[in-house]
Amino acid sequence: MFGIPGLFSGFGTSGIAISTLVCQTGVMIYVVRQALKSELMSQGERATYRPIREDFASIVRLTLPISAGYVLIVVGIFVVQVYLKRFGVEAIAAFGVGLRIQQVLLMTGLAIAAALRAIAAQNVGAGEHARVREALRYCLKAGGFLMFVAALALWLAGRPLMALFSDDPEVVRIGVEFLKVYGLLLPVHLFTFSLNSLLQVFQRPAVAFGITLFRELFGVAGFVALFVVAWEMKTLGIWLGVAASVVTAGLLTLIVTTIIARKQIGGLFQNQGD
Repeated sequence: MFGIPGLFSGFGTSGIAISTLVCQTGVMIYVVRQALKSELMSQGERATYRPIREDFASIVRLTLPISAGYVLIVVGIFVVQVYLKRFGVEAIAAFGVGLRIQQVLLMTGLAIAAALRAIAAQNVGAGEHARVREALRYCLKAGGFLMFVAALALWLAGRPLMALFSDDPEVVRIGVEFLKVYGLLLPVHLFTFSLNSLLQVFQRPAVAFGITLFRELFGVAGFVALFVVAWEMKTLGIWLGVAASVVTAGLLTLIVTTIIARKQIGGLFQNQGD
């Protein structure tokens, strides 16, 4: 962004995009290089790397709904910003800063849910269904504790965190309001992400996509309209509307996953016969 004195003047805000591209490309090259040097990959013949149509079709069928779900999350953010426009640039700025702070803390929950997916998939394949339930319980306990600590941090340190990015009192006020509501949603997100991981293990990613579609489009738009337009709760109504959609989607995910788990592994938290 700022360049090197005497060499070049920098690229300004475009430097953010350029540096991101350089960093991501460098990481990709490093990971591919390390993978190719591994014992497993170095022993493979050229035919080993030839794509198998059936396997690739299966991968696409499983990953396409997941990728589309991430796109819907971005669409949901756009919906929120449309409502925020009526409250000025301060509200949009507070949302942008607060969302980044919340996402940093949420990453630990995403990592735990991803680990659950790998462990559960291995044990479903091995027929060890009790281990799947054990892994889910551990994920919810460990992840829930981390999300509780993260939520507490947002409640106690929300104002100084926002002040790091803006000295506008209105931006800070709205941002603190945002962090308090979204902080309470961290455990709900962890719970939903964990169940979505199981839906992927059960090869039902389309179900998770359908719930994400409901949450990010119909849920966010409908609940936010109710709180902001009908009840005139201003920016707080936007955060509460999003919270209502997240909690509703979490409950729907629990119901659907419980039904599928009974058929796939005999029960979600305990065996159906216990």
